[in-house]
Amino acid sequence: MLSAIFRLAEDFERSHAVRPNLLYLHPRHLRALRTHFAGPDAAAEIVGWLRMDLVVDSAVIHPHVAWSPLIEREAG
Repeated sequence: MLSAIFRLAEDFERSHAVRPNLLYLHPRHLRALRTHFAGPDAAAEIVGWLRMDLVVDSAVIHPHVAWSPLIEREAG
C-alpha cells in the first residue's frame, strides 16, 4: 500500500511540479494503510510520514493524490 501511494505522489510531482498535499482514500484503504503503523494514533503517524493530509470518503474507488493551496503544512 505504501509503495503505491509513493508512486502516486512521485507521478503527481513529476507531472505537476508540486508535491501533493492531499491523499484521498476509501475507509478500507485507510485500514490497510494503518497496518504499516503500530502507534496508538496511526492516522497522525500516517499524515506525518507521508506529509499529506488524509481525505477519507467511501466514494473514493482508488486512492489518489492532489494538491491544494488551502492546505498548509507546518515545517518540521
